[in-house]
Amino acid sequence: MYILGISCYYHDAAAVLLKDGALVAAAEEERFTRKKTRLRFSQTGYQILPGRGGHHRPGSRLRRVFREAVPQAGPHPDDGSADLSKVLEGVPRIHDHMDDRQALGRDHFADRTGISKDKILFSEHHLSHAASAYLCSPFEESAVLTVDGVGEWVTATHGMGKGNQLTLNKQIEFPHSLGLLYSAFTAFLGFEVNEGEYKVMGMAPYGDPIYVDKVWKLIQLNSDGSFSLNMDYFSPPFHREDLQQVSLPRCLALRVHRRCCSSRKKPVSEVFRNSAGNFQEMSKMNNTMPTFAASIQKVTEDIMVGMATHLHKTTGMKNLCMAGGVALNSVANTRILKESGFENMYVQPAAGDGGGALGAALWAYNTLLGKPRNFQMDHAFWGVKIRIRKSEIS
Repeated sequence: MYILGISCYYHDAAAVLLKDGALVAAAEEERFTRKKTRLRFSQTGYQILPGRGGHHRPGSRLRRVFREAVPQAGPHPDDGSADLSKVLEGVPRIHDHMDDRQALGRDHFADRTGISKDKILFSEHHLSHAASAYLCSPFEESAVLTVDGVGEWVTATHGMGKGNQLTLNKQIEFPHSLGLLYSAFTAFLGFEVNEGEYKVMGMAPYGDPIYVDKVWKLIQLNSDGSFSLNMDYFSPPFHREDLQQVSLPRCLALRVHRRCCSSRKKPVSEVFRNSAGNFQEMSKMNNTMPTFAASIQKVTEDIMVGMATHLHKTTGMKNLCMAGGVALNSVANTRILKESGFENMYVQPAAGDGGGALGAALWAYNTLLGKPRNFQMDHAFWGVKIRIRKSEIS
């Protein structure tokens, strides 16, 4: 039995192929297009082999987007009804990455792959993350933790895996998101969201976390391991995915436009000259921006350790599996292993959305179809060899 797992139309598009439950091929689309965090899924991934499985429930994500955007719409000047033009301004421009109106539906995938609609399934975003970590781990049972920006509504989950069964029993929902908070700082520091977070982690050791107390004004860690954002400091609260704003009292005030930040043609000082207002004064006072990186990194580590510690206490398990974009924060992972009480840890190498393709496929084979686990992912070298001409290297 072949199963094709696909992750696409958000970021980190990827495809994997299982044969009788074992991984035989996996690749992210950026390997072929040479464009990082590729959204659109081209014909390359579909040509691996036909199967089933998909990462994301598109309808759920669209419902979240519209539900958050509609309150921002004022009355239409003509008849007093909701001004849909304002609603559409608050909707992520996912249509830019669609081939047609059915781009995220079974019709689209059936047309592109030749697979009948009844063999095409959609897995929930965080369930795919959890499956990508646990179902190919070396553990027969394990606690599971997933943390990222947002998938459909969910931003983090706690769960357990035993045998081929996987259960998520606790979740945190949008707009309360550790991943989105970290991304806001990523953008402020001049890096591209969903791509430059690792640079923030790498910058952190070069600064002192002197603004930790200010960052804690933005987020609260609860006794049960959950967290919540203080939405008073967010305007709009992540309603528009191309615009994020955060205010830190007496520390910084920033308004970040992602498309501006992603432009490598503008220096950070130019991008934020109008946003921060007092950029030159702030830079002179702080000397360098690593202080901000160190501060958000420290808070992120503390929250991750708190979540994992509570998960260990409630499950009593000695093993932990992790996935989701925030699980790529290796510094936080080191602290989790040392401080949370877990003895062993397995982090999915493709912990971001690309790994969701693997999770969706494994969930379909092991959990949904009830097949025993017969695959352990002990390396990440599953792609195909490609040759790049010198003319293609910029």
